[in-house]
Amino acid sequence: MRRRPMEKQEQRRNNAEGIEFHTTLPMVIGLPSGHKTHSQWNHTMLKHIFAALLCLLPIFAQAQENPRAILVLDASGSMWGQIDGKAKITIAQDVIGKLLATLPEDQELGLTVYGHRRKGDCSDIETVIQPGTGTRDAIAAAVNAIKPKGKTPLSAAVIQAAEALKYTEEKATVILVSDGRETCELNPCEVGRKLEEAGIDFTAHVIGFDISNPQDKAELQCLAEETGGTFRTASNAAELADALQVAAEPEPVGVGFAVLEKGSDKPIQNPLIWTLTYEGQTLIDTLPHENSFGMEFLPGNGHVEVMRPEDEAFAELDFTVADKAQKVYLELSKLLPQASIDAPSEAPAGSEITVNWGGPDKSSDVIALANPQDSAAEGVANVNLYFYVDQSANHTEQMRLPTTPGIYELRYQTSTGNGDILARKTIKVTEFAFDISAPDKVSVGTKFDLEWKSPTNKGYTISLAKPDDSSNDHIAYLYADQYPDTKATMTAPTKPGTYELRLQDALGHGNILARHTIAVSEVEASLIAPDTVEVGETFKVVWDGPNKQISGGGDYIAISETGSKANSEITYAYTKDSENNTVEIIAPVHPDTYEVRYVLNGNSNRVLAQQKLVVTPVTATVGFEGPAEAGGTLDVSWTGPDRQISGGGDYIALSKPGSKGNEEITYAYTKDSEGNVVALEVPTTPGTYEIRYILNGRDKIILASKDVQVVPVSATLEFASPAPAGGKLAVTWSGPGGDDYLAIAQPGMKVSEEVTYAYVRDSDGNTLDIDIPTTPGTYELRYIQKGNEKKILVVRELLVQPVSASLEFSSPAPAGSKLAVTWSGPGGDDYLAIAQPGMKVSEEVTYAYVRDSDGNVLELDIPTTPGTYEVRYIQKGNERKILATEQLVVEPVKATLEFASPAPAGGKLLVTWDGPGDDDYIAIALATMGVGDEVTYVYLRNSDANTIEIDIPAAPGPYELRYVQKGNERKILAAVPLNVVPMTASLQAGETAARGDTVQVTWEGPAHRRDTIIIAKPGSDSAEAFASVAGGSPATLYAPMVAGDYEIRYIYGPLNKVLATIPLKVE
Repeated sequence: MRRRPMEKQEQRRNNAEGIEFHTTLPMVIGLPSGHKTHSQWNHTMLKHIFAALLCLLPIFAQAQENPRAILVLDASGSMWGQIDGKAKITIAQDVIGKLLATLPEDQELGLTVYGHRRKGDCSDIETVIQPGTGTRDAIAAAVNAIKPKGKTPLSAAVIQAAEALKYTEEKATVILVSDGRETCELNPCEVGRKLEEAGIDFTAHVIGFDISNPQDKAELQCLAEETGGTFRTASNAAELADALQVAAEPEPVGVGFAVLEKGSDKPIQNPLIWTLTYEGQTLIDTLPHENSFGMEFLPGNGHVEVMRPEDEAFAELDFTVADKAQKVYLELSKLLPQASIDAPSEAPAGSEITVNWGGPDKSSDVIALANPQDSAAEGVANVNLYFYVDQSANHTEQMRLPTTPGIYELRYQTSTGNGDILARKTIKVTEFAFDISAPDKVSVGTKFDLEWKSPTNKGYTISLAKPDDSSNDHIAYLYADQYPDTKATMTAPTKPGTYELRLQDALGHGNILARHTIAVSEVEASLIAPDTVEVGETFKVVWDGPNKQISGGGDYIAISETGSKANSEITYAYTKDSENNTVEIIAPVHPDTYEVRYVLNGNSNRVLAQQKLVVTPVTATVGFEGPAEAGGTLDVSWTGPDRQISGGGDYIALSKPGSKGNEEITYAYTKDSEGNVVALEVPTTPGTYEIRYILNGRDKIILASKDVQVVPVSATLEFASPAPAGGKLAVTWSGPGGDDYLAIAQPGMKVSEEVTYAYVRDSDGNTLDIDIPTTPGTYELRYIQKGNEKKILVVRELLVQPVSASLEFSSPAPAGSKLAVTWSGPGGDDYLAIAQPGMKVSEEVTYAYVRDSDGNVLELDIPTTPGTYEVRYIQKGNERKILATEQLVVEPVKATLEFASPAPAGGKLLVTWDGPGDDDYIAIALATMGVGDEVTYVYLRNSDANTIEIDIPAAPGPYELRYVQKGNERKILAAVPLNVVPMTASLQAGETAARGDTVQVTWEGPAHRRDTIIIAKPGSDSAEAFASVAGGSPATLYAPMVAGDYEIRYIYGPLNKVLATIPLKVE
């Protein structure tokens, strides 16, 4: 695809400044050391590169076919202008001549000149030398012969040069040297754009020689940029040489380097160490470098290496640079997480080893045993021994080894599929002599002992099979891990023959590890039983046989249909339940010829002995006096076999005519008879029924039947209607009685639905009280017969009238106190409630039952939270109803506390209070304590008037003294800070006093009203003199009349505790 000019220009700019090689992997292209940027090239490098402008062609020849170029030289009149005293044309001739001398003979180069023949002629353009090899001297001579004359048709000259190069067919390069702007009609920008669009790969490099006008520069630059070429300026001979060198220099090619994860296009993100050499020069020498970067190179060969330090993964690649940008990809394997695995290096086949590991511990990670040559997935599939690491919390687990010896590999891998193998451990599995032993001969159905040899019991089975059975077939089996001592018991097959005991690998496709042949021989059995029995009769069978016992039963004696299979029986009894080899068994209920059998029970039941049994019919009768009243009882007399079986036996049934033998409405067992008479419940629905004698067995047989007529019964109800809602209704009734009941229901309710009910058995004579619904309206009073199905025997309408109530009390009322309410209403279980407006009928704040009233006055607890409430009269019948409601305004109450603070720790605090009283209390609490928490408290009902003492906490510190109202919810009505300090006191007085003289004692202390200052003898509790602290300090005492040594003491009165003592000598 042909590139657009700007794309090519951008591409070439990228070759110098940076290349983007892949949209998903942006590359930063850096120049290696030794390469210089454009700004550096502008002067220093240009002199060395200039020769390559015309040398462009031989260097191109190394990388592309038939590179061809034309030098387009400005020979307009302006080229006579001078630089440093020398004509520009002369400078150009000297520079071009020198450069041409350096070109190889095989370089294809041509020359086009304009403005060299005629003045003012825009067509004065001539391709003097056609592009070809060996043109150096001809071009030099032609250039030296130029005499500038005319205009500057540079655009047309470039077009002519392009056509001479067959630019639409081949790659073409034009190098234009001009000292001025276009002076003819064409637009250099447009010309460049069209040449680029039409050309295969057309490029125009432009050198502006001695151009200072910005507009002129812009025109020439645009021509170069539209074709993807370079634009340079030169103001003297040296710069012209430099510019020509730059234009002729083969363009460096961008090469990007990136490292991908092997097998994907995912870039490696880990830090890498790079080594890069090019044409024998080391550009990056084993250094950290970006994982993705770019450089520019002239055509040649290079070598790149990369190493990842984490796992020392290494990759290298030789690369060749031609004329096109390229990307060099190196591949490293994916960096895998670190993991380790540890296990024994050698262990016996089939043994169990301990595996320890470390690793990422992801839920999909597994420890697997594999053949070393297998992939991750093949290893799991082929060996099939693995476990998930997340099943162990301590990175250790037991693993059962294969039973086939060989070299295996333990692996930590990231999945059971094609996951990554993070760690490996080689393990040698050595030979092990597996074995199994048992008796060589046993009888059918008998138990025998067996023993096996294996390194561990984990993952093995013991199977019993026919010798030619596959490893997947068996008659019986057991799991070895259920028998830690490698010993077990099995039961022989019930069929004689040759069998094989096998030790098999349950983890390795059932591989048979050891075999033992066992011969199973026949056994005999015999029976002694009656030849004839009656249906349903219990009879005895004497047997002789192996009496084999297995889990769930063992051998058994069976009654079966003649010719039926061994495991087809009508009834049976286990031989293990015999007494003296005799079992009891029940005959079938159908008369016929049967077989009594001895059945050897095992994996395949076999009949070892059999005897014919004839079962004969029996008869029965039923009798009663009819008809029977619906819902009552019927006495039925009977005769019959009276067979008894587990769970019941024969029974008398009342059934619908034509129903099956096992379908009955009511029944009674014959074993529960009194003198062959049973009492049957009679259905509540009148009609024709059958009384039956049922022979009970696997099939229920009707031995006798007789029709009975069930006739209806009646009932009556008498009561007063209308009746007040929520009250009691006295009903006089007549009817069958028993478990029947009276019900009040809404019209349309089902027989099983009611509003209220009462059983007639709770009547006083034939009068029964029943609760009247609380909701007024029309109801039905029903007599319900409660037999096998409920029946309404009589129904009468009941009109329930509304009732009213009234409430009187004082409002507003103080919070937390008592509210005296005078009420009127139905009474009974009704109650008064105080509720918040909007509360449901079943919700309240406080309540009290009206039965607890004093006359018609009832006291209610008023809520402690002020606000607007409702006092309600609640009727409590079948559903609660609010019969009356009145608004109650609850006003807040206040309390005050007075006391002395600070107070002595552990003492008594005298508090004067004002508040509601009653059950309220004073409490001392920490400020952070809730309303129900306190350190000490005392109820106000124990006050002396409005004064009470409370214990002061023993621990000093800040507290609160609280007045707590104790109503429906506790409220703190007053809280005052209380500072509790250590309990101390001090005394000051004269050291001596005369007998009978006054003693002045200055004191400090708790100053409780019961505190005193006393004079006493040391060691004595008796006071010789005392004074109350209520008189203040100092206190006045009189010295004792007897001289001697005494003590003055401060006594804390509530505790009678001495807080301070000083000596006193009485003279």
